[in-house]
Amino acid sequence: MTENCNECSIAWIRGGEYAEVSAHNGSKMKGRVLKLAEQHPEDVKILVTNKDGSIFAHVPVKYVKLRAPRELTEEQRTELIERGKNMSRNKSTDYEETSDFDSGDDNEEMFTF
Repeated sequence: MTENCNECSIAWIRGGEYAEVSAHNGSKMKGRVLKLAEQHPEDVKILVTNKDGSIFAHVPVKYVKLRAPRELTEEQRTELIERGKNMSRNKSTDYEETSDFDSGDDNEEMFTF
């Protein structure tokens, strides 16, 4: 990638097993790919980390998913904010009682755009 490039791309060939992901330094996509590489090292391979911090990786095609953003009413938004606050409060008070949770869902971590 060239210096100061802000391009991210995902490409794959129909019927192929993996998609090629190119993501610039500081991008949300780069963060997602790095997280997936930690969680699924057998599936997600970081092939190159460039001098500018950008990466080039291979991820399984099944990890690529496009979706429209959620459209919420003001009431739904308020409810979600309140639910998040409650979860945050509960987490800070009950953190000793929690255990690691593995849902067993292979599709739990996916790219969503």
